Amino acid sequence: MEKNKEGYDVLRERWKRRKLSEEKKVSKAALDKLDEMEDEDFDVSDPKRVPTYERRRYAGTDFKLGKYGYFCVLPADDENDDQIRKITPFQRKCIILYYVEKHDGKPFNIRKMAKDLAVEDRTIQYDLRWLEKKGYLRAESRTDPKKGTVENAYHFKCGIEDEFYDFKPTIRKAYGLPNSLGLREWHWDDYKTIPGVEDEYHNAYDKYEALGELNKKKAAQKKIVHKRRIETFPPMVKENMRKAKKNKTPKSVK
Repeated sequence: MEKNKEGYDVLRERWKRRKLSEEKKVSKAALDKLDEMEDEDFDVSDPKRVPTYERRRYAGTDFKLGKYGYFCVLPADDENDDQIRKITPFQRKCIILYYVEKHDGKPFNIRKMAKDLAVEDRTIQYDLRWLEKKGYLRAESRTDPKKGTVENAYHFKCGIEDEFYDFKPTIRKAYGLPNSLGLREWHWDDYKTIPGVEDEYHNAYDKYEALGELNKKKAAQKKIVHKRRIETFPPMVKENMRKAKKNKTPKSVK
């Protein structure tokens, strides 16, 4: 614990040095004195200043899961936070339409679909009406002599011309650990400033850490999407890509 405290002091002094240098209120001799601080005093394995679980606790993220398209894939354990994902409105419509395509003419359970996609029932109803209005599906009203009006059945008409729909999106893939659909795997609460933290150095370095973590997650998401996009290409295009990659001249060779 003492080592971590010393590491904080080292970084705090470096931040003060940078700020004072910009304001031109410190002499070069003072800057050289601060440069003499040894890097070994700082523990590079030190965790984030404000861990993700603390940010989520302050923001009440747990109460938002199961709503607004956010759902939990894995609960938290001793080493990791909750693994959550976000389904955007457009992605949700694609998942609904692909479900209708695979269950053409069968009853549609709105309540179950809303629970799986972490939204309200009326949101799924709106999506179905939107898809019907755009000509992607057709609704069929159903009645039962004993129960009266029952769940509607939906008939598939055509797919959405988008790469996400080409991924054949399903609920199982959305909840799968590999994240094969390339869904967003963070909540914006994870990177918000914690109210009440007045230490200027603390806020500045924590923003730097949060930005680095966010960029890594975005890069991983783009890598998954790129891989799935290639899988949707025709076989001839894939073969041409393999040949081009094989015949590509290395940068070191002129």
